[in-house]
Amino acid sequence: MGFQRFEGTKYRTGRIGEPMISIWTIGQISFNIDAKRRFNLDDFTHAVLFFDQDTRSIGILLTNDPNEIGALKLIIPKTGGRAISAKKFLNFHEIDYSVSKTYPLEYDREANLYVFKID
Repeated sequence: MGFQRFEGTKYRTGRIGEPMISIWTIGQISFNIDAKRRFNLDDFTHAVLFFDQDTRSIGILLTNDPNEIGALKLIIPKTGGRAISAKKFLNFHEIDYSVSKTYPLEYDREANLYVFKID
């Protein structure tokens, strides 16, 4: 592989090159462009959200089945990543989204979930 030009990043959603996820004040959960690329989010149309009360972690199952129980459509925002409208989920689990926050995102192979800890 030859040299590849680094052209910077238009949006600052975390550290460059690292998959990050944000919870926005509008109740949206958003994957950054690096998460989209690393985890091939273009291959999926929907997501199912999970919450672990003990570890205060959110898990995301990506799917292409709109009939999967709890499936939410993945949104394509201007930032180029992917997003999920999650206001009902956040309210149900009493997760504060009054201030936007960004978290590192990891893939848990055993659970087949993309996971991030919120506290």
